[in-house]
Amino acid sequence: MSNIGADNVFTTKSYQWSIGKYAKPFHIIPIGDVHIDSPGHCRPAFQETVDYIRSLHNAGEEYRLFGMGDYLDQCSDSERNKLSRQGELHESTHATLDKSADRSVQEFCDLLSFTRGKWMGMIQGNHYWRYLTGCKQPLGVTSDMVIADRMGCDWLGWANYTVIRLKYGTSYAALDIFASHGKGGGSLLGSPYNNVSKMRNIFPSADIYMMGHDHNKGVLPSTTLEVKLDRTTGTPVVRDKTQLCCRTGSFLKAYDDSKPNYVVRSLWSPSSIGHIEILGKATRTKKCAGMTKMTRINIKGIA
Repeated sequence: MSNIGADNVFTTKSYQWSIGKYAKPFHIIPIGDVHIDSPGHCRPAFQETVDYIRSLHNAGEEYRLFGMGDYLDQCSDSERNKLSRQGELHESTHATLDKSADRSVQEFCDLLSFTRGKWMGMIQGNHYWRYLTGCKQPLGVTSDMVIADRMGCDWLGWANYTVIRLKYGTSYAALDIFASHGKGGGSLLGSPYNNVSKMRNIFPSADIYMMGHDHNKGVLPSTTLEVKLDRTTGTPVVRDKTQLCCRTGSFLKAYDDSKPNYVVRSLWSPSSIGHIEILGKATRTKKCAGMTKMTRINIKGIA
């Protein structure tokens, strides 16, 4: 593991995915804001998502998962700052907290153990545990780093740009994802997607933009244009490009009768329980819009 104890890290990654036939669809499922150790964690909804992923797995479907952070509820930024001040807590208390976090990490990994090797990587959220004693895990390592390691993938920091190299036989096509755990987006219906759209100011040509954190769930498609050169004629050709702006959902309930929840104190909007999914399929044509021998990736979002 690298960047031990680091926050606010940006990473890049190249990920190769062999699909096989052009007509075979593929599934990308972001998983985040699970808060598995919170009293408000919605286990039935999360189990439903796990069962759906298992059905894809057992059917031999091409799928990959992308971690979006906040797999645990323990702890928020401010809580970690208070708890980690040396001298204010006994070392035995630190060890107890480490063990508690590690149990939650293992619970998450056990539920999804069949998906090991199917994760593109894991974003770090703002709810995580930083190990304090060096007993259960190396000092300073975060629970998100441990989850990524146990699930056989890379820890991606707070924000990540992944270039997916989709392999079809001896040919390749690219699909780009820019993802961050993110920040809140306001109270109006369209507000959560404004910050996702602003990600295009940083990397304007990605195919998929994903953000978690505010527990909204949805996919808004947008169309842009790009100019490519025909490899045979050298003629510029205008092509349309679909971009998806995604808020990746949550599994944390709010406003559960008679149960405490920090969402209630802040009067935040209720959570959008569940996951989103991105479906993709490649087509290969000898000629399309003037382009010869073109592989085109078509994507759409389901929320």
